[in-house]
Amino acid sequence: MRFQNLAPWALTAGLLGLGGCDYDGSFLFAQVTDAPPVVHITGDSEEGHVVPISGTSEDIRANTIYLEVGAAQSGAVGGATLTFEGTGGDVCIWVDPELAHWNTKIGSQGSSAEDVYRFPDNLYDDGDVDLYVGMSVYYTGSFGETMGDFFVMHEDSLGNKVPIELVACSNRGYNNAPNAHAGRGAPEYCSVASTSPGVSYTAALHTFSTPLDDDRLAMGIIVFDGSCNQLKNVMSSSGLPGEECIIKGEAIQPAGDDVGPWIGFDESRTWAGSVQFEEAFCAPDLFTYCTAEAKQMADNGLTCSWNDAGHDGEGERCFCGDPTTVPVPAGG
Repeated sequence: MRFQNLAPWALTAGLLGLGGCDYDGSFLFAQVTDAPPVVHITGDSEEGHVVPISGTSEDIRANTIYLEVGAAQSGAVGGATLTFEGTGGDVCIWVDPELAHWNTKIGSQGSSAEDVYRFPDNLYDDGDVDLYVGMSVYYTGSFGETMGDFFVMHEDSLGNKVPIELVACSNRGYNNAPNAHAGRGAPEYCSVASTSPGVSYTAALHTFSTPLDDDRLAMGIIVFDGSCNQLKNVMSSSGLPGEECIIKGEAIQPAGDDVGPWIGFDESRTWAGSVQFEEAFCAPDLFTYCTAEAKQMADNGLTCSWNDAGHDGEGERCFCGDPTTVPVPAGG
């Protein structure tokens, strides 16, 4: 925007007009919630380590960790941490933040398999965490107080201090892409290969974004005794394809200061219908699910409260987005 051709009084009046708007900018700031911004998860071992689990898909679901974290108010990084001891073999850390996200298909071209994404996503109920794992001795944070990383300073022969990141595994994104963070609502995981027996490792889950509806980010976490590929093979026995359904039920319905951690999948803790939504995402059968959801809301004379954490009497929570916001392709 250019102001040089405006008279001084006009510019002043314009700025005063901006000051008189009803918008206070509060929507740009995270809400203060009962969920703490930094959480340390302690396990059952004497040292407080989380013990890697193995077994059937039912065993893994029964030992999945669930919790909520709030948005950091100070501008510092928030999130959750846990420690585990090396087993001598691979250990997989798998985290799934609420809830699920997809890019809406707008164009008419493309494969029929892409048509399941013709309905938009509800962005208000999605959050994101970034996963980092390394030896605890290199972790720079303070458990339960401040989040850290695994950077150490190395001084070279010329006296220059160079930061070196001593992570123990590479993050895997969609399509198993290396060195990638998975993004909004998507599971993120990495395998620590050939862990040293008895050595303490730390998994740091940095909050990248909290859901806009309530600024409480819920997530599910698996610490698996084996590689992440082995975990996927075990969980495929549950009958549903897709990484989103390895952990189900991470869309926790807020309940004041009761933020977990909880152990084991329990659908009663979740937003009603969220597990069925995840299963439709994994099938994938999103278009059918979202169409039915929209029809049910219309038949009941209700509208979706996309930006509201609860039920406001006039609208209900929807997991699919507002179809009226989808652009129409040229010539479509």
